[in-house]
Amino acid sequence: MIGINIIKIRPVKPNDSRGNTYEVFKGSPGRQVVALTRREGQSFAGHFHAGKDKSKDPEMFFLISGEIEMYAYDGRTGEELRTILKPGDQLNIASGVWHEMRAKTDAVFIEYRETVFDPANEDTIRDKEKYRQWLNM
Repeated sequence: MIGINIIKIRPVKPNDSRGNTYEVFKGSPGRQVVALTRREGQSFAGHFHAGKDKSKDPEMFFLISGEIEMYAYDGRTGEELRTILKPGDQLNIASGVWHEMRAKTDAVFIEYRETVFDPANEDTIRDKEKYRQWLNM
């Protein structure tokens, strides 16, 4: 039909045991929305962002369905947060904040990016020792 374009979006990593990640609207006027599913019991995140990618300062999520248990730690202030995210929660995570998550139920959420994801310029750091080094810079 003229004016309708249905595009089958394939998962970025189709065999990811945590669930699927879909990159939606990629390349649309400098912005990107990523749709993610996570299966009950799956852990994810376990990283921080160094602040090189403006889409990760803050990193922005919106939970559509399910429940996610989140732990966050800001090594600059010593603050910790443990919470349960529920549908309708928007989560903004500043760069420099370590965050870990676990799906309490099957979950669907989206991540908004101000820039199109470029794997060659990723600033996600998953190593806790590198986090400690980054804090002491």
